[in-house]
Amino acid sequence: MFLEVEVLKSLGDFYLEKGKKKSGVPQISKAAAMYGKALRRCEDPGTKQTLHHRVLYMVKIWGALKRPDIQSQPFSFSQYKSHLKEGESSIARTDLDSAEQHFAAALKMVHVPDPTAQQYQREVEPLCKLGDVYSKRGQQTGDGGDFVKAAALYLAAIARSEDQVVKGNIGKAIEEVNMLFLKCILGIHCNSSQENTEKHKKQLKEMRDQIKLEMETIDQQLDPYVYDEDDPRVKDIEAKRAQAVRLLFGNIAQGRKEFISLLVEECIGLMGPPPCKYALIGLGSQATGLVTPYSDLEFAILVEQESEESLVYFRNLTHYLHLKVVNLGETILPAQGIKSLNDFYSENPLDNWYYDSVTPRGFAFDGSMPKASKTPLGRQGTMDKPPSELICTPNNMASILQKDVTLYLKEGYHLATILRNPCLITGEQHLVDTYMGYTEKTLQADGGKMAGQLAQETQKENIRNYMYDNRETITAKLIDVKKKVYRFPALAVECLAQSSHIKPTTVWKMIEEMKNKQVISPNNAHHLTVLTSISAELRLRTYIANGGQKENLSALASMETILNEQESSLDTNDEYVQFSKCATNDNQPLFDWH
Repeated sequence: MFLEVEVLKSLGDFYLEKGKKKSGVPQISKAAAMYGKALRRCEDPGTKQTLHHRVLYMVKIWGALKRPDIQSQPFSFSQYKSHLKEGESSIARTDLDSAEQHFAAALKMVHVPDPTAQQYQREVEPLCKLGDVYSKRGQQTGDGGDFVKAAALYLAAIARSEDQVVKGNIGKAIEEVNMLFLKCILGIHCNSSQENTEKHKKQLKEMRDQIKLEMETIDQQLDPYVYDEDDPRVKDIEAKRAQAVRLLFGNIAQGRKEFISLLVEECIGLMGPPPCKYALIGLGSQATGLVTPYSDLEFAILVEQESEESLVYFRNLTHYLHLKVVNLGETILPAQGIKSLNDFYSENPLDNWYYDSVTPRGFAFDGSMPKASKTPLGRQGTMDKPPSELICTPNNMASILQKDVTLYLKEGYHLATILRNPCLITGEQHLVDTYMGYTEKTLQADGGKMAGQLAQETQKENIRNYMYDNRETITAKLIDVKKKVYRFPALAVECLAQSSHIKPTTVWKMIEEMKNKQVISPNNAHHLTVLTSISAELRLRTYIANGGQKENLSALASMETILNEQESSLDTNDEYVQFSKCATNDNQPLFDWH
């Protein structure tokens, strides 16, 4: 089913592109038919949303083709240059809003599905111009986030450029953005050190290389599958391998903490000491002990007092840390929530049009999408909802958790799920302990009513999704390792622990605690530990093999039967459909499936 949907979607893209180039309504009709079939067969909510966006875009193109008065070519070089020229004129008269719209329009003209290398090159100039706009806007507004967006735009341009001279010039623009941030936001006049960025990249690479070596050692020394599955030695080796994986993930979490702490120390070294005591707390997989060296950074800041001075300081600290993380070059552009490219809060899906498959996706801040935004600056405000900043005293942070359980949980924001389980990255442990005391009191009040509600809502949502999505048998299709393999075991353990009044900590420790309190038997504790270690290891192996947060892996079963069935059911005419047997970049098997 997955492969069929992908084929139909690709054929829809093919006919849509053909229709645009030849102004052919019949080809657009074929695209509509392909998208319609894909939608009827699709069971994944994320893929459905993508298909809906493409249908809306197709309707827009179809309307233009059927009305000669507004008929337009897919790409007009003169119009593209006109937008760039108008944008530059707008910058000259400091009309940055108009400049952004023109540069975004130019970018949109050359941003197409599955672009060629030449089309990527065409994106470089408008991306750089948008970077100029946000650099100047930051100087006007004094908003550190504008400088972060400028750096992200420049880095996206570098990722698409093949010209070394152009890359060098963009690199100088990034250095200027860093200096302007220090000057305009922090009031510091000094040169931005590119050496620090290179040092950070080297440290990240060394961490990942070490993890790869440790995984190879685990493979060589602890392979339970050299024996028959009924052999009593299998269980013993499974337990030892699970323990080795647990230690590996413990090392990853500690390494990430030290790396993030180093970045924070560098920020504070230039900004000066904080006006009050604080604790930078890790959330999500950092706290559950399942984080990878490519995972997004989800975190919040606990403060001793919420004075204006403190809030301004920690907002600037967050922006400065974000700038350092963006400079690593692993932040995809949509994660920045630049409205002219990706307006996540618009009701019109066409306002969220920019897709970034070029910039490497690795260590980055949690994205600014409404259902993400787990950073100190939180979600932006809307017409009917205030912003949700995560720079709070322990008491007020606990109040946010309570509000999220009652208000946002059913919207899919899931802030409460991760706020109940933090870990200290740097700062004062006693603030975390105080916060956990308030959290426990909130969740266990009235006989644990709120804790039960949180566990039940999480269970209902995820069991519904997994029962619906995972009915098929394992075949040689691409699997989203995060959604289909990794997420469910971790959530199951967390919900079971929460329902049993086990304090949140790492997944491994919660399994141990449930065994010690006889919530589960030693045998089931073994199974849960092995299950968790396998799912976590597969996710880590996938990221390492793909060089970033690319979730697809292949189960590597034989495909011949499936291909024969597909060939008999699809009328491809003169278009040929090819399937890749694995998800790694070098076309090598990712792992042996047992």
